[in-house]
Amino acid sequence: MRGLIACLFGVALAGAAQAQTTPQRMNAPLIMYGFLSHNVTPGGFAEVCPAANCPVPGITGNRVRSGSFLNGETALDADTAEWLGVDSFYVNTGRPHGQKVARYIGLVQGPNAGAGWTLNTDIVRNGVPGVSHDAGFIGTPARGTPGAMDPASGTVGYELDFSNFDVDSGVSEGAFTVGMYLHNRSTHKSLAGIFMSNLQLLKLDGSGVAAWEHGILMQGPTLINGSAFYDTTNSSVSFKSEGTHAGAAFYANDTSPYGLEVSGDHSTSSVFLTDNAPRGVQIAGTRSVAAIRDASVAPVGVSLIGTYSQAINTSTSTANIALATKAGQKVCFAGITACAYYDTAAHKWYFSDENNVVVFSVAMTSGNAIFKGTVTPSATP
Repeated sequence: MRGLIACLFGVALAGAAQAQTTPQRMNAPLIMYGFLSHNVTPGGFAEVCPAANCPVPGITGNRVRSGSFLNGETALDADTAEWLGVDSFYVNTGRPHGQKVARYIGLVQGPNAGAGWTLNTDIVRNGVPGVSHDAGFIGTPARGTPGAMDPASGTVGYELDFSNFDVDSGVSEGAFTVGMYLHNRSTHKSLAGIFMSNLQLLKLDGSGVAAWEHGILMQGPTLINGSAFYDTTNSSVSFKSEGTHAGAAFYANDTSPYGLEVSGDHSTSSVFLTDNAPRGVQIAGTRSVAAIRDASVAPVGVSLIGTYSQAINTSTSTANIALATKAGQKVCFAGITACAYYDTAAHKWYFSDENNVVVFSVAMTSGNAIFKGTVTPSATP
């Protein structure tokens, strides 16, 4: 392994008894290197100044010491690709259980350990040499002039190029093929599988913006076949939104048969509103059939059991018909004790009492009325 490293970097590595503890510079493209033996004492680590995150003694922390490092700078023309390190690995043995890993990083925190990271990276767009180290490390850069970079030059923290030339895979078919796999084996719960935060700085003109335009962006008509988000856990809440949003907590502006589809078994309600918004549900837009259409099977289509000044108000509607009922349907008052209905066969209006006995009727063709009791004219009703 030592010979391989020496071959790649064109240098001879010191033995365990002569482990390097200070940076060394290669003659070719501005690369500094340092390798230590496997049994390095804490005092034997080299002092380094990590690019984009170099502590300044007395201001942001003490210097960092590392057992191995690479520190480089591009030196070739704009059309030449320059990579500081490359790991390549062809796997063609080990089926079905032999693990093959191109690069493994492991860390164990002991009882007296400080904060720990298995992997910590930084990337800076439009940075110029700023805080430097005596040995020539890149260090923490200063801000460049805004807009100085070519917009065609992207900035990517991580890229995974994933190719499946085998078989289709899904939740219940094919092999286990995922772009990122988070696996937890613990005795106690942890905060989050993915956590995002930021420390946003002001622009040179004093204005400020958010860190990201989108937290997660999925793009491409053939990117996802099933669900963009798929939850099969037993968590207390599947999707939770807090914070302050200028637009909406959930915004659907897609092209699909339904903006929201609710199925499955829900013990209380399909939709439950407990907020204090001025309107519980607000509907706008143009509908070709109906603003609300209920085709369910239930004892009651609409049940209003709240506290209202008016249960239904159509006074500001432009509709000519406030209520349309099917032939033979009754409109009842005081619950279902006093009702009125229209008989299309007889062409009559009927009004019944609490015992469902018709007390009077009106013929629509003639206008004649029949009353079960006495009609008293010119009297107070």
